[in-house]
Amino acid sequence: MRGADEPRLEWRLAAVSVLGGPRGQIVSSKSQEERKALIRRYKETPRPMGIFRVHNTVSDRSYVGASRDLPSVLNRERFWLSHGSHPNRPLQEDWNHSGPTAFVFEVLDTLSPADRSASEVSEDLAVLEQLWLEKLGERGYNASAHATPRSPSCEVPPNLAMHPAPVK
Repeated sequence: MRGADEPRLEWRLAAVSVLGGPRGQIVSSKSQEERKALIRRYKETPRPMGIFRVHNTVSDRSYVGASRDLPSVLNRERFWLSHGSHPNRPLQEDWNHSGPTAFVFEVLDTLSPADRSASEVSEDLAVLEQLWLEKLGERGYNASAHATPRSPSCEVPPNLAMHPAPVK
């Protein structure tokens, strides 16, 4: 009997590898097209841009920044803090001392996507960031004398920017 089952098993394995479905399920070309359309729509959707803050509820200090992609920057800030690698040392020290439960990540203001050039968006974000820094006052991590100087947060960080080829 074992010999009779072998061709059937072989056929099932071939069907799975050809059709691309798990456990022999047939994946229709319609569902693949729908998936591609959803991915395309996601990529074409403008990302929310604006001003964010990381607020220490214990000391009432805040770190304010601007970004063209708020969900990504908030994720990056959380990642840096949780891994001990945030460029703002006073903020990182307070995170290490007070723990993540003492901090709130929030969006303060959003900038509506419009037909503007990248430089106009950067200027608008820089102005909004400055307004929020003034509104929140001097009790922030941005004003700290020991904070690492940074480029406007809507720019690409220097360590991620493309470096020119060395001149020979």
